Amino acid sequence: LLSGETRVHELYLEHNRIGPEGATCIASILSKDKHLTDVSLANNPVGSVGVMAIASALEQNSSLERLDLSNCDIDDDGIQKLAHSLKSNSTLKYLNLEGNYISSWGIHSLLKCVYDTSSMQSLWESNHSLRAFYGQRSMYSPSFPETAANRQLIRQLGEILATCNRRYSVPSWYAANALTNTPPKITARIAACKILRHYVKEETLEYWEYVEGMEEKLVPNVIGWLARHGDVAIIYGVVRDMPWLLEKKVDRKASRGGNSMLEKKESMIDASVENKDRMVNLM
Repeated sequence: LLSGETRVHELYLEHNRIGPEGATCIASILSKDKHLTDVSLANNPVGSVGVMAIASALEQNSSLERLDLSNCDIDDDGIQKLAHSLKSNSTLKYLNLEGNYISSWGIHSLLKCVYDTSSMQSLWESNHSLRAFYGQRSMYSPSFPETAANRQLIRQLGEILATCNRRYSVPSWYAANALTNTPPKITARIAACKILRHYVKEETLEYWEYVEGMEEKLVPNVIGWLARHGDVAIIYGVVRDMPWLLEKKVDRKASRGGNSMLEKKESMIDASVENKDRMVNLM
């Protein structure tokens, strides 16, 4: 595996007494391998030192989709490093962390990984590929008791994954948006979803109804408002990926005739962004 000459897609190493040193060896494989999609190190004493090595490898890996680190003696320090590294990974979809020594501080790190509300830029750069943390309820432990505050934290993490990261990952959405279905655009849509969720209506999921039903004449005001929180490049991306703008049903006959409608939308966005200053003054 280290030579890179083999093409192994799945690697299951549960219950093999793999410690930090062995995990570091696995990390070396992950940093170079381009074929592994599913790796399990469940029930091994990997520890936080071992998972830190794996986390660094994930920053370079571009193939792994599933990683099982359940019951691996990982504490908050390891989780924090893992959460930080996952912001640089765009392929991992499922991560199992149940049975580890994670406190509310560690869960906050995971939430920040996928939904960093420090700024518009940080939201844009959050992880948008993770679809689920396996065994979310199984994360409750002596270091993370099942209290009202912790239940709310787990609920918020689950909502972000469900309403943003997974929203554009389901097969039905792919089928309905075949013309615009490319990885960069999917990532941009998810990033826009999170920014709208935070800045438009954070408390409930009703924001989708407001945004999807928004009239085109309101867009300049929305851009002007958002422009106070970030740079023009991000504003452009947010508005370009607004649900009403790109998910509006296009007549099949018109879509077969060309891309004139899409070109018209892009022109409208460009004009809106160029007039950002005037829009802000109108607020």
